[in-house]
Amino acid sequence: MTEATSTGDATAGLHNDSSAETLDQVVTTTSARLWIALVAAMVLIVAGVLWAFLAVIPVQTTVTGLVNQPGMRIVVPSPVDGGVKLLATVQSPVTEGDPVAVITPYDLSRQPVTLVSPETGIISDILVQPGSGVAMGQSIFVTSAADNEPQVRVLAQVPGSDVETFSVGVSVDVRAAATAASPAQSMTGTIISVSDVPVLLSDVEAVNGSTSLSESLMGAGSVPLYLVVIEVERNDPTGSIRNGEIVTVVNTFNYVHPIDLIKPGAS
Repeated sequence: MTEATSTGDATAGLHNDSSAETLDQVVTTTSARLWIALVAAMVLIVAGVLWAFLAVIPVQTTVTGLVNQPGMRIVVPSPVDGGVKLLATVQSPVTEGDPVAVITPYDLSRQPVTLVSPETGIISDILVQPGSGVAMGQSIFVTSAADNEPQVRVLAQVPGSDVETFSVGVSVDVRAAATAASPAQSMTGTIISVSDVPVLLSDVEAVNGSTSLSESLMGAGSVPLYLVVIEVERNDPTGSIRNGEIVTVVNTFNYVHPIDLIKPGAS
């Protein structure tokens, strides 16, 4: 009886020792994993703090601009009194000789007259409504030629809330979207003037000579807009950016640390 009890005690002792050893292994393994997780978390926290204080984020203002070369514009008048049918729209690319409008004379004994583009470029403005009557000598449409000047002028309309971020002499990024004639382009421009007071539609028309493009640039909103004139160095010497083309102007006027976006002045 005593021998059996001793054997049972020994077996129980071995079982307890084994359980204790297994528990130690579990604790050791768990502790190692916890330490790895803690170290990883600390690394992420430190990296996040360093990023918040050392990284920089550009602060930008983005506005719409218009490529403006007034000397490249040709106004085409009607040679007769009659009704007008338009064959193109504003911003349509044209080649010299392409038909743009047809005038049907009021005098039915005369044949319709087709007005063609006098140059290769775009239709920068249409000055009549489709189907309207026109008089002989009345301006029908305006073309703007692509040119090979190394520099072009861009007019930008800037809301009053952002105008203080635009200063003469500051460089901006001018981006032209891809078209059938050319790929997307990004060019560097320099601000050469900023209006002191908000401009009216008539002011913009006086600068670029186009009613429809001025309306596109000004928009339909009631927010006061200031005129910013930018001189752009063309990347493409072949002049693929066209007079009258709408572009995007990006003004990077400051850089901040991420922490400043959470708590201004923290850096």
